[in-house]
Amino acid sequence: MAFLHYYKNLLGSRNPTERIRSAILNQGPCCTQEQAASLMLPITNEEIKGIFFSTPIDKSLGLDGYTSGFFKDAWDVVGPDVCEAIKDFFSTDKLLTQVNATNITLIPKCERLTSVKPFRPTACCNMIYKVISKLLCNRLFVILPDIVHENQGAFIKERSIMENILICQDIMKLYNRAAVSPRFLFKIDLQKAYDTMEWDFVENLLLGLKFRALFYDLLLFYKGNPQSVMLLLRAFSTFSKASGLSMNNSKSEWSNIFILPKSVIRRLEAICQNYLWDGTAEFHRVPLVGWDTVTLPNIEGGLGIKKAEVSNVAIGAKLVDWIYYKADRLWIRWINQVYIKQHDWHSYSPPADAAWTWKSIFRVKELMKDAYTDGQWQLDLKGYTVRSGYDWLRSHQIKPWWYNTIQNSWIVHKQAIITWLIMHNGMNTREKLYMFGCCNSDACCICGNATETQPYLFFECDYSKAVISLIQDLCGACISLSGVMTGGYGNGGGKLKQQVYTIILNPCTYHIWAQRNSARINGILMVLSLVVQKIIEVVRQRIKFKCNAKVRRREEDWLDRLRIRL
Repeated sequence: MAFLHYYKNLLGSRNPTERIRSAILNQGPCCTQEQAASLMLPITNEEIKGIFFSTPIDKSLGLDGYTSGFFKDAWDVVGPDVCEAIKDFFSTDKLLTQVNATNITLIPKCERLTSVKPFRPTACCNMIYKVISKLLCNRLFVILPDIVHENQGAFIKERSIMENILICQDIMKLYNRAAVSPRFLFKIDLQKAYDTMEWDFVENLLLGLKFRALFYDLLLFYKGNPQSVMLLLRAFSTFSKASGLSMNNSKSEWSNIFILPKSVIRRLEAICQNYLWDGTAEFHRVPLVGWDTVTLPNIEGGLGIKKAEVSNVAIGAKLVDWIYYKADRLWIRWINQVYIKQHDWHSYSPPADAAWTWKSIFRVKELMKDAYTDGQWQLDLKGYTVRSGYDWLRSHQIKPWWYNTIQNSWIVHKQAIITWLIMHNGMNTREKLYMFGCCNSDACCICGNATETQPYLFFECDYSKAVISLIQDLCGACISLSGVMTGGYGNGGGKLKQQVYTIILNPCTYHIWAQRNSARINGILMVLSLVVQKIIEVVRQRIKFKCNAKVRRREEDWLDRLRIRL
């Protein structure tokens, strides 16, 4: 009831507002007749289909339960009707209540909750509603850069709020010096900006300017005197009365903006590493695999997690590239006027009194300059991207022979991670635990007949060999699982057989490890036939999910031998 009462007051109530003064609207740019006409162009079936097919299938569900995956798979059947329904909205301005229904999910912003306020409401809309919204946004994207002033860095294509932050830091660099005149920076946060915006205000903007803009933060610079403060507060009061937005007193503050130093980046990487191995921010054991290996791309034997420090430089290099290409941006004009002036950027060095952020950008330029020839980025013909910059900065390894075993659309990831750890000698076998003083014996937990090394546990222990032998018999002795340590794969068979040979390795190593842990903790081992049954069930489910019904007769007979029915 507390949530219902709070959101009824927040979303279901209206507050009286003042009408926007037309004189204020007329001072800024408005839609031209051509732009206004472009907003009213008929919606096409190609536009609608393009949005459906560009939407990832794992986006959150609306109340109807349909994702974009359903519409993609059934487009030949439902596509024409869906297009007509969407175009009907644009022609009649009416939408079914069922389509307009939204499931609101509340996500807590902090760990200790004492009220209903610190929740972030997330709207899970129906797919058709999402497509309609995207169609409107696509039309607005074209004209917004001409209407919204370049000081507004967010929500506009080809603009970045990073530029505002950098200019802000430059302006503030001398604030703490005694010789400068009084000045201040006032950061205002709008309370529940997207939830408390009055529709009358939005309608007035649409009528006056033909666009909808919602501002979240306002960064306002003024001279440090009482008259400036009064003008600032008066301007915000006028805006508040017209829009219904009010100041969030719990957030608005005198502030400074800092770029994270390397020590903070290293701490962030440590938290990521700890969470990967232990699920917590703090971890006091030796990692199973080194972070340099973990952060390699999948195709080079890593997990594809990006290094924070390298990513930071690659993102910063985007600013370097803007300067090389003399992009027409607010920040570029600022630094050309304040710093670079008539100097050549490739050989430029910053002055001693430059802002710390500008010096950081210069250091990034020095790291990246060898990848530029005559001001042109050499690694991508389309120009610099953060991805190509990251790839240039990071260390590289060759593709491991076992890549397809770990990275395959047929695999179960929680099982493949065991095989990945085996490839990197990362399993905490008793040999390692005994060496670290964590147990009293290094004997195999399953048989107790030899030291529990990785090769012995998975491929030489009597129990493991028996599991592998039964799997080989079922597969027609076409695969040697012990060959995984040396690069061996199964021989013969078609594409489906080769897929099974690849994916069957992962459930084998996973279930052998699970039985090892059961023996170590509970002293219990599952009978071999049940373990094999579990392994085959994984294969059966993957084939059922991934394989179509048109399987050749020879492979159907082979699947029947595996006790698999499609």
